[in-house]
Amino acid sequence: SSRCSAQTARSAMGWGGGGGGRGQWKVMGRGKPLADFGDFEGVVTRVLANGCAFVDCPEVKEQAGKDAYVHSAVMEQCSLAEGDRIAFMVHVNSSGSPQV
Repeated sequence: SSRCSAQTARSAMGWGGGGGGRGQWKVMGRGKPLADFGDFEGVVTRVLANGCAFVDCPEVKEQAGKDAYVHSAVMEQCSLAEGDRIAFMVHVNSSGSPQV
């Protein structure tokens, strides 16, 4: 199962420091060092009635021709809402679309 802190992280206070302009997410309670955020940054948009959404990210849109899809399970697990700024990883789903 995917971990919110590993693939998708909600930024409540804006982007923190970190090398290469990428923010960092501190994994609490595990004694591990800071983990890097994902490769892309964007804003959660178009939340659908079924709980799925899309992320507005110019880099993903340029590479894939469309916004990245966010499954409702990820939206719920990470407590995401429309307007949240997130850092994320992308994979190509079975329909050939970019997905968080």
